[in-house]
Amino acid sequence: LPRTRPSSFMFQVTENWIREGPVASRAGLLAGSLDMQDCERLGSLMAQELQLDPRGLQEKEAVRIYHYYLPVYLWVQRQIAELGAVRAEAGLPKRAVAIGFSAPQGTGKTTLLGVLEAVLRHEGRRVVSLSIDDLYLTHEAQQAVSEQYRDNPLLQGRGNAGTHDVPLGVRTLRQLVHWEGGPVKVPRYNKSAFGGKGDRHPE
Repeated sequence: LPRTRPSSFMFQVTENWIREGPVASRAGLLAGSLDMQDCERLGSLMAQELQLDPRGLQEKEAVRIYHYYLPVYLWVQRQIAELGAVRAEAGLPKRAVAIGFSAPQGTGKTTLLGVLEAVLRHEGRRVVSLSIDDLYLTHEAQQAVSEQYRDNPLLQGRGNAGTHDVPLGVRTLRQLVHWEGGPVKVPRYNKSAFGGKGDRHPE
């Protein structure tokens, strides 16, 4: 994120300032004008989701929302619209859109996606989030892998390649993308189970 000036007062968000953010160009915010009323409304929803006062954002809080979360949100909405238009033009039925986010550990992926999910739902979208962590092997299966490859330290616990249930992930994503109604089982992982070794939540 860009360096910010210390401030003890509410930060004033402007269209030009939003465009100065490091994500703006990649999110396609440099072309055309921004609907500032809509941006402020969305930013307010995001602030509330983060338990911040949208009427009194400090600069660092405004940077987080308007230079990061809002551009990503607008990019997501554009992907949904563009992919939907392509399918409509081709005479294909509507289909869910799967969008993946990848970043190093501890960069805030979970918080970002929580905010995006909440705002998308508020805007009338059906949303399901799935973390790659949710696809870890069950505790029993991980123990079997650890035993089979007992000389490989990378497979003695979850996290590395070989400790995820890839078929489960493929099956779940396919069911979500091709959803036509009815329930879809989405796996969730409990990292605190078995003394921190973890296990998948029961169905």
